[in-house]
Amino acid sequence: MRRRSTAAKALTGIAALVALAAVSVFVIRPVVPADESHDDDGFGYVQLLSISSSQVRDGVEVSWSMEFINQTGGELHLEAYSDCGPRVLLPWNDAASASEPTPVTVPAGQATGWGDSCTVEQIRDRFFYELDLRGQDGNEPKMNLVFTGLAPWP
Repeated sequence: MRRRSTAAKALTGIAALVALAAVSVFVIRPVVPADESHDDDGFGYVQLLSISSSQVRDGVEVSWSMEFINQTGGELHLEAYSDCGPRVLLPWNDAASASEPTPVTVPAGQATGWGDSCTVEQIRDRFFYELDLRGQDGNEPKMNLVFTGLAPWP
């Protein structure tokens, strides 16, 4: 009977932890293709309305506009935090610590929109855009999801 080496056991353990972290990210933060919308039953509906890009000195700036539709029956006072780039899906990334909040007020049954942008290294790079909507009182996230897509040609 052969025993597995300590290094092999360690690698197996690390692989299991990485797989578990990846699964937890996808469970906690839904990953939505950029051309689709996300409906959080009873809270709201969010979608990317447009995506554009332009050449800048250090890469390509990808800009988009968002829309959120309030489905709660009451007025919402939210703060939108975002993070973007090729690393947003790492489990330790936190949009709330990576950005300044954008205040978003949404009357009951109505929609509101806002814009955001990030820079990617080159055109057609896959990008990830994390959106974290929280109450203005700083409570737990109301909605946390990731949009993913390709940077469009300028």
